Amino acid sequence: MALSRARLASRAGVLYPRLILAPLTDPEGNFYNDAGTLVLLRLSGTTLTRLAEAPIGHWSQGVAFSADGRTIVVGNMVERDLQVFELAGGTLRDTGIRIKVKGGAAAIRTADR
Repeated sequence: MALSRARLASRAGVLYPRLILAPLTDPEGNFYNDAGTLVLLRLSGTTLTRLAEAPIGHWSQGVAFSADGRTIVVGNMVERDLQVFELAGGTLRDTGIRIKVKGGAAAIRTADR
């Protein structure tokens, strides 16, 4: 994935993705991954490093961050839910909270202040 193609916003040196599509391959080289992975990246000068990661649902379509960057919500299409994470001190934690939606969670955003 080229960074120039990713839609990213930066807050306090941590990159917050609007949506990252990063296909993985199976041992035969086919593009496939049973479920997704939420990956948070840190930008320090010109160096990009992986800050944290956590498993997410299937066919996940969007990510939204709270204004303070501590709460992250991921929309999972197959599960028809919103999955809630906490970020504290560089540690990403699945809260176990799932907010059911009637259809697939195809897009997500936070409200303007």
